[in-house]
Amino acid sequence: MSDPLATLPPTTLERMAKRTEIPFAVAVVGIIGILVLPLPTGLLSVLLATNLSLAMVVLLVTLNTREPLEFNTFPSLLLITTLFRLGLNVATTRQILLNGEGGAIIESFGNFVVGGNIVVGLVIFLILIIIQLVVITKGAGRVSEVAARFTLDAMPGKQMAIDADLNAGLISETEAKERRAKISAEAEFYGSMDGASKFVKGDAIAGLIITAINLVAGIIIGMSLMGMDFSRAIETFSILTVGDGLVSALPSLLIAIASGLLVTKARSEENIGQEVPKQMVSKSKGLIVAACMVLGIGLVPGMPFIPFAIIGTALLIIWSQVRNVESEEKTRVVELAQQAQDQSQAEEKVEDNLTADRIGVEIGYRLIPLVDKERGGTLLDRITKLRKQLARENGLLIPPIRIKDNIQLGPNVYRITIYGEEVARGELVTGRLLAIDGGSVAAPIEGLPTKEPAFGLDALWIEEGRRAEAEALGYAVTDPASVFITHLTQLLRSQAHLLLNREDVQAMLESLKRESPVLVKEIEENVKLGKVQKVIASLLEEKVPVHNLEKILEAVSDLPDADPTMIAEVVRSKLGRAVISPFLNEEGKLSAVILHPVTEQRLAQSVNGGKQGGGIGIAPAEASQLMDRLGKAQSEGLAAGLEPVLLVTAGLRKPMRQITSRFFPDLAVISYSELPPGTDVNVVATLDLHQNNADQRAEG
Repeated sequence: MSDPLATLPPTTLERMAKRTEIPFAVAVVGIIGILVLPLPTGLLSVLLATNLSLAMVVLLVTLNTREPLEFNTFPSLLLITTLFRLGLNVATTRQILLNGEGGAIIESFGNFVVGGNIVVGLVIFLILIIIQLVVITKGAGRVSEVAARFTLDAMPGKQMAIDADLNAGLISETEAKERRAKISAEAEFYGSMDGASKFVKGDAIAGLIITAINLVAGIIIGMSLMGMDFSRAIETFSILTVGDGLVSALPSLLIAIASGLLVTKARSEENIGQEVPKQMVSKSKGLIVAACMVLGIGLVPGMPFIPFAIIGTALLIIWSQVRNVESEEKTRVVELAQQAQDQSQAEEKVEDNLTADRIGVEIGYRLIPLVDKERGGTLLDRITKLRKQLARENGLLIPPIRIKDNIQLGPNVYRITIYGEEVARGELVTGRLLAIDGGSVAAPIEGLPTKEPAFGLDALWIEEGRRAEAEALGYAVTDPASVFITHLTQLLRSQAHLLLNREDVQAMLESLKRESPVLVKEIEENVKLGKVQKVIASLLEEKVPVHNLEKILEAVSDLPDADPTMIAEVVRSKLGRAVISPFLNEEGKLSAVILHPVTEQRLAQSVNGGKQGGGIGIAPAEASQLMDRLGKAQSEGLAAGLEPVLLVTAGLRKPMRQITSRFFPDLAVISYSELPPGTDVNVVATLDLHQNNADQRAEG
């Protein structure tokens, strides 16, 4: 099905962009023409004004950029503007040396801006060059270099974070591709900026050299070819040279500032004009200390008191306003918590105590902002998306999840309950990010030590501004809401069989009735709803997708009197590809641990005296050896980047699952009958108890 957005007509801006391709190419070629062709004075003045205006536009666009990649054409634009300025330098040099004039703009800068004082003009010009070359360009170049290195070093960690979100069901495959493309674009951008900063440095040096050449050559030409005396030549060409230098230096300085702002801008939802003022006044303690210090400086003997008094008073006014806002925020959080508690108590009825929520979440009061939409909380929306995604990908019908505050919990603690009983809990720190150590961290980073709640990995709660540093060191960095969603996703997938009730099954049947009315009617007439529920729950317990409800019901209908466990085994064989697809690698291969034929035959004979469906009757010591070898094989496979399954015969699958689930709950046990024809199996280990017994006899 085609994307409806793809059929929308192009916007006016998109149509304009298509029409600017040829004019842009002509403009770039025209810059080359400026280097070699003489230009009339009027046209030269227009181009100089264009250069200054273009630099202002670039600076203002940079100020309104929320993240660097929004202006990813900046490196190419930097080269073009640098070439444009150098072309104008050549054109103005030709005009000054040939005719002894440079146009209205150059003469205005030479007379009005510096007051006609040559020494002052030269000093201002040199100061601008020093500011641009030593301070801005050098700093921006260093930031670009470090950012490029950190971005490249952080790519593996970011890729791991994307894979983790994709596996947890937080993002779709399309979103994962977009995020991977963005990471590549970010690395390319900072790499380009690292090289493009050399253009700015070269531009400043070239401007200094061109100004010196213009001054010396102008004096010589004025005296030898134009009949001027020495003082007249110095006066004329010094004003023109300084004016030309300032006209070129000012746009160059604006572009250098834009370059520095862009590479130092962190990713944010706001532009720098919004972020800087907000962050500068976000801490009231800093403002009150600054106000007292400013007023204290004004009281020092000999210091002008009035300027410092005005500034100190302004800081005090700002401090009082910020303090009021902070007080209102704290009061609002307390009121929201109290309102939620009062509302829950007011709405509570005697009947509510008779039933418990199938799944619920309780949070401490500091986690309330995560669910408060007015304060930017996205947790409720993300839970809704998670329920839809699990339904779409795995056929899981997750009931609505009720979130409520609990003042008896710690302020940063949450807990997840099923039918009122706690099944998991964790801790989140709002205002920080979780840096997870996946085992490939190059060096430690400062933070609050903790454990990642979903998988128990070592982690640190770090400050939000240290994301890039942590990712460069190999940490997988995520926000508190994503930590909770990952934990909830893992829990829902492992506990889905406990959440399924008969109302869910009835809803699934009603949904299928539109496409397969005969099959649903047959189920409703011949099979109890409870048996269907047990079959689906058995599949969910082993994380088998149940979205192919038609195949499941066909098996149930064919075996109406069979045990639900046996029906589930038949369903697994029918589903085939759906059972093994989560464990296939990118090449479509299934990594598996298998049993030696002798061992497999012995275990099959020990299944309750050879009867299918019974337990495995082997000695505890042999069962322990089998589990030890299986655990070792699984660990070696995971270390090699594989996710091996245990592959056995159909009669052994269920008994082996009953044993392995106690030691390796995440290990999938699959039978050969569940493999679709043509499945490529990569055997990573073969378990042989017979060999172990032979070794023991040899040692004896």
